[in-house]
Amino acid sequence: MNKKRESIMGMSFFGPALVLLCVFLFIPMILTLIFSFTDFFALNPSLTHFTGLSNYFSIFKDEDFRLAFFNTWKFVLIIVPVQGLGALGLALLINKVSHFKGYFKVAFFLPVVMSLAVVSTLWIQIFSPEGILNALLAHLGIAAQPFINSSSQALPGIL
Repeated sequence: MNKKRESIMGMSFFGPALVLLCVFLFIPMILTLIFSFTDFFALNPSLTHFTGLSNYFSIFKDEDFRLAFFNTWKFVLIIVPVQGLGALGLALLINKVSHFKGYFKVAFFLPVVMSLAVVSTLWIQIFSPEGILNALLAHLGIAAQPFINSSSQALPGIL
């Protein structure tokens, strides 16, 4: 095959993916950026006016947004290093283990291939007021905790 034919063949495979990326990712991102500088009203776009940075100034004055913003940063600053170091530590441990190495590989990789709905249901069963975690705490003499329903325990529970 000559180079030109290979190039055309490669572009024919890449083209549909590029079109889909543009339609479903790039164009909506650009429109969202543009709309963020307006008071866009989807039901009547003719009422749209340019507002400049006022949307950004008003959102940073909103207490709920600031709380969500700082909770997101807390989550990122805690979970990224812990998850990275934990994954590295588990990988090194699995590499050292000679017995049951296949079992551990499957046990750690299984949540990755399981359905999100199944994993979510399992976590709800663990953290619910009548769940596994509260049953273990009851055996230790600790009262049931509202892991999911408490604003002070939700972020640590997710972490």
